[in-house]
Amino acid sequence: MPHYRVFRGAGGGTGLKVQLKKGEIIKAESDALVVKDASVELGANMDGGVLGGLARTFFTGESLFFQTLKATGGDDSEVLLAAQELGDIALVELSSLSDTLCLQKGAFLAADDTVTVGSAMQRGLIKSAFSGSGMFILEAKGTGTLAFSSYGG
Repeated sequence: MPHYRVFRGAGGGTGLKVQLKKGEIIKAESDALVVKDASVELGANMDGGVLGGLARTFFTGESLFFQTLKATGGDDSEVLLAAQELGDIALVELSSLSDTLCLQKGAFLAADDTVTVGSAMQRGLIKSAFSGSGMFILEAKGTGTLAFSSYGG
């Protein structure tokens, strides 16, 4: 499994360093990549297919495509990722297929390839009206590590 480590820069910003072994793949939010080893192949993927990608983009404002980062070289490939907005980065382990984590719009940063990220409608009109997140939120499911960012204001 990829190894994730959150670090804080001298200016107060946070970043995410991910170490990959040959054949391991992670997905990241579009434009999250700061730097990668030459042994890491950059690609694009639509989680949930065309309709899932379109729904995620239309309802939550997230990117249509995720970046995919695959280690093609040795066992010491690294990538550095950062969120577009200031804030902290947190790591969560989703341990079973029934684990679901709801995220606010723009919070997704990166995850193992075994985690799917899509859009979901909040239950109840009153909840969505007063939650501050709107009618639709991001939903992460699966097994593996999920990295998200947030600024507490």
